[in-house]
Amino acid sequence: MIIKEREIPIRILKIQALLDRVTLPPEKRAILEGELKSRLAGYYGEKAIDYYLRKLPENDYCILHSLRLKMNSDYFQIDTLLLTDKYALIIEVKNLTGELFIDVNCNQLIQTTPEGEVKGYQNPVQQAKYQKQDLDKVFQTKAIHLPIEYLVIISKPSTILKTNSKYAISKIIHAQYLIEEIERLNKKYHMVIHEQKAVKKMAKMLSKLHCRETYDVLKANQFTQEDVQKGVRCSDCGHTPMQRKHGTWKCTNCCKIDINAHVKTVENYFLLFDSPLTNQKFRDFTLMDSEQTASRLLKKMNLPHPGNGRSRVYYSLH
Repeated sequence: MIIKEREIPIRILKIQALLDRVTLPPEKRAILEGELKSRLAGYYGEKAIDYYLRKLPENDYCILHSLRLKMNSDYFQIDTLLLTDKYALIIEVKNLTGELFIDVNCNQLIQTTPEGEVKGYQNPVQQAKYQKQDLDKVFQTKAIHLPIEYLVIISKPSTILKTNSKYAISKIIHAQYLIEEIERLNKKYHMVIHEQKAVKKMAKMLSKLHCRETYDVLKANQFTQEDVQKGVRCSDCGHTPMQRKHGTWKCTNCCKIDINAHVKTVENYFLLFDSPLTNQKFRDFTLMDSEQTASRLLKKMNLPHPGNGRSRVYYSLH
């Protein structure tokens, strides 16, 4: 049973919004596009294991995806957490190609890509071990009594795995063997500790503890609000601004007609600016004149909106 769905990481959405809305020097754009590509690969790798998790009996497992928890003044993230009546399992997913060598002497993951490029990363087995230690502390504070296991999953079956540690190789597997490994753990932990109802309650409590990441993408990349391009952007050709005509949006470059083009623009606003939206701000950002039309479009979006009339403010759905 999925208690918490997998989320697209907020940094991916914010970087995409920045690339859409800010004129960047070629070098800076290349760096951000590279980061975006890497983060998207990680996200798609995490989604790849969902195919295998769907094979598990729904009533025997509580699954939490993209779980970010606070421990003291720090945060830690778990790609996927499985809770059972016997144990908990942390799943750390890596979507890397080529050849991977885990060097425990240097505590590093060394990737040789299919193109022959050599890259270094944090040892994912050690990373998952740290997650276990942090989750242990959370369990202690919340009186959750479950042994915790951890696995590193490589999402691509063609990726070659090597290591100089028998222990490390026992903790890192390809995605297609995930179910077999869970079955092995089921045999290892044969004693039921909690009723399934209690496990579900624990999972929901952990889901409520989830802390969504905050990230000021403008500040992190040394831009201001004045650098952000205003106007409704065409989803086909990227031209900005589209024009509001006869109750819809029309692109003056490719002639695309899109009645809901302003929705993506509002999403970009919330991703780039850490402030609620008002009718005035909406008109300013979409380059609209009509207060009445703006009010009607905002109401149709069903955004959370405390306040009434001119004092009404709108917040993101996420």
